[in-house]
Amino acid sequence: MHVTRLVPIKTQFIFCFFKGPQVSILVTGVNGMIGYPMALKFARLGRQVIGLDIEIPSELEDFGIQLIKADITQAELINDIIASKGINSILHAGGISGPMLHKDDPYKVFNVNSKGTLNIAEAARKHGIQRIVFLSTFVAYGEQDDISVVDESRIQRGSNPYAASKISAENILRSYREYYKLETVSLRLGAVYGPRRTTDCLIRSLLRNSMNPKIVELNFGKNWSRPYVYIEDIINAIRLAFEAPFSKINQNAYNISGGIWPTISEIADIVADITQTKSISLRHGRTPNDYRIGPLNIEAAHRDLNFKPIYSMKSGIESYYTWLKDNEF
Repeated sequence: MHVTRLVPIKTQFIFCFFKGPQVSILVTGVNGMIGYPMALKFARLGRQVIGLDIEIPSELEDFGIQLIKADITQAELINDIIASKGINSILHAGGISGPMLHKDDPYKVFNVNSKGTLNIAEAARKHGIQRIVFLSTFVAYGEQDDISVVDESRIQRGSNPYAASKISAENILRSYREYYKLETVSLRLGAVYGPRRTTDCLIRSLLRNSMNPKIVELNFGKNWSRPYVYIEDIINAIRLAFEAPFSKINQNAYNISGGIWPTISEIADIVADITQTKSISLRHGRTPNDYRIGPLNIEAAHRDLNFKPIYSMKSGIESYYTWLKDNEF
């Protein structure tokens, strides 16, 4: 199957859908890894969609998606957009999208992720938004003392500005849920890989390097595990978080992962098998800029949201490999 080549842009984003005759969204980042396919998903489900971003993926207009160039740090603009577009629900899909971005500018990270979330929550409160689904991250749990299974009751010990800003955003939405009775839910995503990821991705690097007829060597990663999840499972989890009756959403936040905790060695073997390349050599040591954390417990998401991951590590990598044959990211 031919895949149209797309040029990805690093952005922050929010995204919104509405089942009725009108829709409005405050988004900075419908051009991002998750916002983009979610816009397509909801449009194909027959929902009217407006996507906002600081960079506009104009090809989405071909699917009936209205696009607005905007920034979530602009409170008045966000309020005006939500007030004028008949918004019913909001997918708040990020902001600064990883600890590797703007490491030397924590003010920017908090301004986008924390203040931006407050702008969205307050406009939603004023204008009767039904539900906000926020994409948080497993990084918020921070470095763990051991590799025991992590459920949502684990204290969030985020040790960098990105993690702290996500914790702050979760708490903002929790306070609006408890005090103003706004329907909010945060999804703590595992290590997401797949099409349109533009930031560092070990799986993409392994696949790219394995496309060349040479032995791939890494001086880290042997027996180091991560809670990976393929993007299609994330898309499904987001849909379910919107569809679930709020009376069944008993928690402020849910872990979302692939239900797996593979080692980098296991991933390297899968990549070598799929790409028919020579062996990938690894040495002991954690992957760069990574955290020690055990598997994410996703029982609550299954119980309340009916979420169950579909993609195994092998099927996810196979799908991603097919995509990368025709696309840069």
